[in-house]
Amino acid sequence: MTEKEYFTALGSDPRYRARAGHGGVTIQVVRSQGHPEELVRAACWDKEHSDYPEEDQYWCVFDVEAPEPHPHLRQACQRAERAGVRTAVSNPCFELWLILHHRDHWGYLTTAQAGTLRNQLDRSVSKHINSVIYMDRRAEAAQRARSLRGRHERDRAEFPADNPSSGVDLLLDALDQAALPRF
Repeated sequence: MTEKEYFTALGSDPRYRARAGHGGVTIQVVRSQGHPEELVRAACWDKEHSDYPEEDQYWCVFDVEAPEPHPHLRQACQRAERAGVRTAVSNPCFELWLILHHRDHWGYLTTAQAGTLRNQLDRSVSKHINSVIYMDRRAEAAQRARSLRGRHERDRAEFPADNPSSGVDLLLDALDQAALPRF
């Protein structure tokens, strides 16, 4: 739910809408639920059947989950990579990405803890988000995610032991790159 709302709001960003239809950016949420294997399978199928496979980018956004990670998570990521589908994985879950819009967080989180902390920070009581709050804080969240990734690299904490972490900033970087004017 939160992921779909977040990316729907992101697709309304004027920088992306202005380029849509002109070789730029259209954000389309195709599936908003499922296990990583299901999402990767669907993205691979969509990519294989695309009219513009060399131009379109396909991303899967999913959670590791904690304390018990999704089974076959590593295989799903490997399959995506082989197929040219990129992944934006949040560990333990997408709510960590939302937490990073508000503050740094360096300690291990379970999925339940991340949800509770996100609700405390944005004063929500559900899986819905106030997209205005989040769209204005994307750059800060991306910087915090990069800092976490740098720390995990220094500590040699590899996926999926890199809790907390999020790769959503990589997706935002790709969107920003695609939105640049082409001459």
